[in-house]
Amino acid sequence: MYITTLLLRALSVLSVVYFLLLVIFSGIRTSFLWFWLLLAAFSFVCSLLLPRLTHYQIFLSMLWGLAAAFLIIEGIFIFYAFRRPQAAPEYVIILGAQVRGDTPSKVLQKRIDAAADYLEQYPLAIAVCSGGQGKGENISEAEAIRRGLLEKGIEEERILLEDRSTSTLENITYSMEIIGDESLPVTIITNDFHMFRALHIAKKQGLINAQGYSAISFQPVTVHYYVREFFAVAKDLLVGNL
Repeated sequence: MYITTLLLRALSVLSVVYFLLLVIFSGIRTSFLWFWLLLAAFSFVCSLLLPRLTHYQIFLSMLWGLAAAFLIIEGIFIFYAFRRPQAAPEYVIILGAQVRGDTPSKVLQKRIDAAADYLEQYPLAIAVCSGGQGKGENISEAEAIRRGLLEKGIEEERILLEDRSTSTLENITYSMEIIGDESLPVTIITNDFHMFRALHIAKKQGLINAQGYSAISFQPVTVHYYVREFFAVAKDLLVGNL
């Protein structure tokens, strides 16, 4: 119990420190940012309550069981992130992410960079840039991807736009409408933390030959996005997207 109490208090402090780091690196409007303050409060309260519980062994078992399940699932995300496609694609779907004004966010820029590298490896593949225009975005995410690919030398005739989608599910669904044939080999490009969910949504929607090419990055926000993805997967499971 003593060790668990110390770990909970350490987690509380680290969560606050990481929250401040995210604010500095990514900004106060970073999605899911509030989670770290909630985790800090939860961990601290648990550390205070644990020594006062009569049947603390049950509570300890629940805490460690939850931690183990979380780590196993995160391990699965990492496994999917480092898998590489085996077949040559006919289409490459680049999933959208936030655009700040006219500028791709760091997350989206990583996807654009990975897509450009991958499209150079497969010069016959057609790119489908996917993502609509949201709040604070002067252009659609698809248009931001298109511009990024053109800057990196990808020919304009190889680029198609899907600029209606507002979620990963819609990214896949509307891109499939453009591709037209669910049996074609398709590579989905997104960030490492997002690959597990993106591929399983694609398979659920009928893209039977979908494979993934991850934009791997190690930044201060990487841990944040991996943690956020845990809850995004849980939500998609509940609503039947996976």
